[in-house]
Amino acid sequence: MLRIGVIGVGYFGRHHVRILSSLDSIDLIGVVDIIPERAKFIGEKYGTPYYSHHHQIMDKVEAVVIAVPTVDHYTVTRDFLNEGIDVLVEKPITKTLKEADGLLDLAHKKGAALQVGFLERLNPAFEAAMPIIRDPRFIETYRIGTFVPRSLDIDVVLDLMIHDIDIVLSIVKSPLKVVHAAGVPVLTREIDMANARLEFDSGCVVNLTASRVNSEKIRRVRIFQSDTYISLDYTTQQVSVSNLIRDPKTNFPTIQTRQLKIEKEEPLKKELKSFIDAVENGTEVVVSGQDARLSMEVAMRVLQKM
Repeated sequence: MLRIGVIGVGYFGRHHVRILSSLDSIDLIGVVDIIPERAKFIGEKYGTPYYSHHHQIMDKVEAVVIAVPTVDHYTVTRDFLNEGIDVLVEKPITKTLKEADGLLDLAHKKGAALQVGFLERLNPAFEAAMPIIRDPRFIETYRIGTFVPRSLDIDVVLDLMIHDIDIVLSIVKSPLKVVHAAGVPVLTREIDMANARLEFDSGCVVNLTASRVNSEKIRRVRIFQSDTYISLDYTTQQVSVSNLIRDPKTNFPTIQTRQLKIEKEEPLKKELKSFIDAVENGTEVVVSGQDARLSMEVAMRVLQKM
């Protein structure tokens, strides 16, 4: 059984623990958090040892999930990779591109797996839509949520919009040509609301909106391509596809809409299973460190325009 641990059991890390503790295929060695009381609470809740420093678990694990604040991603991930331990680190991969490059080089040198937590790639709705996405011409994304006191060490671009940047880069296979962006702080010192427009050499135009100060939660994307419109809701895991159909006799155009059949599953569970499979069987991780680095590079260009 794969010996795995979770580093950081705050708002998101504890969900990793919840899922890992339910999997028979792994051995949850323990949890780590710099707040001893939180580590103790989660450890006792899920029946696993708990520690207050990640060094205390390094000789006990073969793989780890890292869900500490972004500012600590580089240091903690570096320490595990340096020991040849496989890592799934939450997004964004690091706070800077220089740090990201350092982790990529180290993972390659040590032959360790490095996966980054862009869980929308494993959302059943996105997976169902992928086979019909071809040569998009215009894409709109909306990632809007209520204020939650987490990830406040980073802005909304690196916190939320970067998910959609990753999705866009996975389906638009063309160099990015132009970036326009605007953003404002509202409840924090960082940018809390942002909009970006990306223009690619292929002619595809992408409009991204992200906010963490709204009264409702929205996770949607609309994709327009020749004769086809795809509407995807990550939260409800629903996808509708509208096609332009012409009557063979009159050539009169009509719109035909259908719902894709989707087997719903928690994306985080699929993400963890994919990471475990990559570690145990040597398969490619779903979102590599290089993928995450590219998304971060675009996010940085967006921030520079602000």
